[in-house]
Amino acid sequence: MGEYLKSLKPGVDLDVVNAGVMGYTSIENVLRLLFHVIPLSPDLIIYYYTHNDVHPRRLEGLSRDYNEYSCSWFEPPSGGGVSGWINRRQKLATSYVANVVRRSGNRPGKSSNIAHNPPDAFRANLSALVVLARAAGASVLFVNPNYRQESPDDPPANAVWEHRRVVDDIGKRMDVPVADLNGLLPYSVNGNTSLNENYRDAVHFTEIGADAAARIVADVIHKNNILYSSKKKPILY
Repeated sequence: MGEYLKSLKPGVDLDVVNAGVMGYTSIENVLRLLFHVIPLSPDLIIYYYTHNDVHPRRLEGLSRDYNEYSCSWFEPPSGGGVSGWINRRQKLATSYVANVVRRSGNRPGKSSNIAHNPPDAFRANLSALVVLARAAGASVLFVNPNYRQESPDDPPANAVWEHRRVVDDIGKRMDVPVADLNGLLPYSVNGNTSLNENYRDAVHFTEIGADAAARIVADVIHKNNILYSSKKKPILY
């Protein structure tokens, strides 16, 4: 991403920070923005997502703060004790940090629950992210993902496309640009199996796909001239 932006904006001093955490939901990303990203004084926040916010919607009786799905870092992992400590270290060793703050193993979800849990939290969290980013003097770019097509037999896919429509609506209401990989980055899957070189599965990029997606997003940033420093003193810093 950084190299492509530098080639499109020669002479501009650019630093690109990958602040994403594998598996985080929107509510965890809002907290990460507030406590870890805003102190870096960013000019632009790029928010890319796929199905992480679909997983909590599988639970019955989901609360607005996802507390049935997520837990604090300070809660005893996996029931506590030596086995819990070992389990936590194993999760950290795999770099899948978000698994450390999941309690979903105690309450397996069902895809049939998704329709009964509207994406209200997803909408509220992304709207809050925009407000916080702007208060810190940063602009925002949302990136909509490729995903399996909607189908009556595929509630998770339907939910991802529902989230895409939420992002489009937030973009219009809050004047936030949205880059869409659908139609720009070739995508073909059979279930969760990728049928082209851009994806390892239905969600995760290959190195080739990540490179192609970075080019697409960099081009959107350049064409829409959304990489700039705010002249206003930030409220948050």
